[in-house]
Amino acid sequence: MNDDARDALATVATLRAARETGALDALLDDADTPSDVAARTDLDARAASVLVDVLADRGFFDAVDGAYEPTNRALGLLTKTDLRSIGPTPREIDVFDAYAALPETLTDDDPVAAARDARSDDHERNRLGAHQATPDAAVSAAVSAAQRTAPTAATVVDVGGSPGQHATEFAARGHDVTLRDVPARIDAARPLLAPRDVELDPGALTDTLPATDLVFATDLTPRLDDPALEDFAGTAHDALVHTAGTEHPPHAPERALVLVEHLQDHSPRTPTHRLDALATGHPGDHRTEDALRTTLETAGFQRVDVHAIPGLDAHAVAATPRST
Repeated sequence: MNDDARDALATVATLRAARETGALDALLDDADTPSDVAARTDLDARAASVLVDVLADRGFFDAVDGAYEPTNRALGLLTKTDLRSIGPTPREIDVFDAYAALPETLTDDDPVAAARDARSDDHERNRLGAHQATPDAAVSAAVSAAQRTAPTAATVVDVGGSPGQHATEFAARGHDVTLRDVPARIDAARPLLAPRDVELDPGALTDTLPATDLVFATDLTPRLDDPALEDFAGTAHDALVHTAGTEHPPHAPERALVLVEHLQDHSPRTPTHRLDALATGHPGDHRTEDALRTTLETAGFQRVDVHAIPGLDAHAVAATPRST
């Protein structure tokens, strides 16, 4: 492990320790010095000094007139009200926490349930905040990959895409967009999407989807076990070939399902993504290209192509529905 990697690990470990011991809450409240932190927690003077020193060195706190004050980088640790203020750091702490709990969760009779039970109270909010912080270039690259697959598509259903960065980008490019996600995530995304041209459609990811030209999703497969993934593939196919129960007319826009995925046999970072999914209680897995292709073809898709996405380590899995 090089020095940069060790520093990154030490930062997240320190943040987790500060959160679990109460030192972080004390600093974000009214503890101004390491001595104040020690007085407010079970930490001794040295431990408090080390934690505060690391957090200040990493830019979460500044020493001002002898007192430590939170910086903008600590904003996501201080408030969860606005997803845009959370950033990626709280999610990193949650994942580190999940890694630490792996020996217990993996040996439980139900590892998925055990991992979910071990989540922090803010787990879902932190996850959405991290997704909201996805770089604009990454969002643009994924949307462009979908557009290349179905360039004449007029309507888009983004499945599981809260808090809605990709949906917003599709809308900005002139598409009629619907965001389908589970109700709790839709509710969290609603304040951000209220001024946007995105229709919100709360519901299960495997429920019947609105008829559309393009079904789009990013890293959806870890959220779905095998039966659920099969159900989703079937409902996506139906949404692409039916409008209100009737077949699409001739000369309709091109239609496709595009999944932006970290495939087991393509992305060098997939092993880490698989571990994240396992540790944080996702019921599914990142699939191989062949496994995903088989599921989609079984659902009725007549062609499945896989393309690298420039600028991302993910791939676009583009599935064309059967002709009607």
